Order: sequence, then C-alpha cells, then structure tokens
Amino acid sequence: MFWLGKKPSNDRDWSPDNAVLAQVHVRRDSLRVQGVRSFRYRTTRDFDASWFDGEYDLSELTRLDFFVAPFNLIKGATGEGGKAHTFVSFGFGEQQLAVSIEVRRVAGDRFDALRGLFRGFELMYVYADEEDVVGVRTHAQNAPVYMLPVATSRDRMCALFLDMAARANQLHDRPEFYNTLTNTCTTNLVRHVNAIVPGRIRPSHHSLLPGYSPSLLYRLGLIDTRLPLAETLARCRIDPLAVGSPNEPGFCARLRACRQMS
Repeated sequence: MFWLGKKPSNDRDWSPDNAVLAQVHVRRDSLRVQGVRSFRYRTTRDFDASWFDGEYDLSELTRLDFFVAPFNLIKGATGEGGKAHTFVSFGFGEQQLAVSIEVRRVAGDRFDALRGLFRGFELMYVYADEEDVVGVRTHAQNAPVYMLPVATSRDRMCALFLDMAARANQLHDRPEFYNTLTNTCTTNLVRHVNAIVPGRIRPSHHSLLPGYSPSLLYRLGLIDTRLPLAETLARCRIDPLAVGSPNEPGFCARLRACRQMS
C-alpha cells in the first residue's frame, strides 16, 4: 500500500510530448491558450517538437468533433476495440483546437493500465493542433480513428470549452493522478458534459471501454442518427490515404472533406 503515500506533481522529467501543461486565459470572447502542442511526427520516436500560444474567438466557435481511436482487440461499437482513446476538437472559424485528456508520462516511460490504478501517472489536458494529436494516431501509429461531428448547440459547445479550460487550469495549479477506472480521457469528458447538462450521461461501460462510446452518443442523438450506426461509423473513419500527410498544409480541411465523401 506504499502507493497511497505518493503525491501528484508537475515537477518531473517528463516525456517530450508531455513536457508542457497548457493554460487557457479567457477574457469575454477572447481566448489565449498558452502551450498548444504542434509536433510533427515521422514516427512515434522521430518528430519535430514545438508549441505555440494560440488566439481564438469564442464567438466563432461553430464546430465540435468527437474522436475515437481504438487500440486493442476487445470488440466495441467501432468494430475495432472496447479500449480506445477519446478526445475532442473545437472549430473556431477556420481554426481547429483539439483537447486530449491523457496520461502524463516521465521520459522513457510507457503507459501501463495496472500502474494507472496505483498512482503511477499524473493526468494532463493536452491542447494541440489536429496535425499533432490526430496525425500521430493516423500516420505515426497507423491506428484507426473515427471523427464524429457532435450535434449540439453553439451555447453548449462554448460551455464545454470553458468547463474544460477551467479543469486544465486547475491541473496546472493542483496536479492529480490519472486512474485507469475513474480519472481517464472518457470519464472526464462525461463529467464535463454532465456539468453542462446534469444527468445527461449516466455511468456505464461506455466510460470504462470508450470504444463503445459511439453507440452511446448515437443513442443520445449527439451524432448523426439518419443512418444505422455501423454506416455512420464507416463514413466517419478517417482514411490516412484520403487525408494525406499531417505534415502538409490543409490537413484539417482534408479531414472534413474525407468525412463528407465517405
């Protein structure tokens, strides 16, 4: 039980991609995000590391996309896996800003689900461009990725963005441990949604096995329900050959064009 005495910290020798914690500054509709990650990957170990400070206008927020990236063989609604990483991307006019809730790893470390139960990792909110957070999965990891447009009002998109920003700023000042069951990418997204619409998403296996999350969103009418779920997912799977390299200009536009043509 030694692990019960461990304290979370923001002061460790972090993996390069986890080195910077973002901060979000809000002044009316003006948003400034410090520490937006913008890596360009050739492989998961060969990349150009960079961050920038982004300026966004909350009044221009009109799009919200939910991403699912399965990574094991437990079959879920995606047909790829119950275990998956989930994240979101906000569209401000022509700008995209992704938010990915992740394990924060020290240099040379790898994620381990068992360690994640026993205070083995801190939690972080990664703010990144899509070339980074999508491109590393579609191209460097060769993983299947689904990009699902969320059907909700602009007011709720804004409320979600601000609630996530407050949580990211909180972690900057008061670090927390990741927990494989209770403090993950998807459990945090569920909390943010329920903070805006209380009781909207009830606890279920969809949080523990996020590969099943599209079926929940489908049932709640938060993604397109005009077609059967399997067909909707097929249309929303991002094809690396169709979208081209994230290291070339126009990647975000090609992601959306690929989805429309599927």
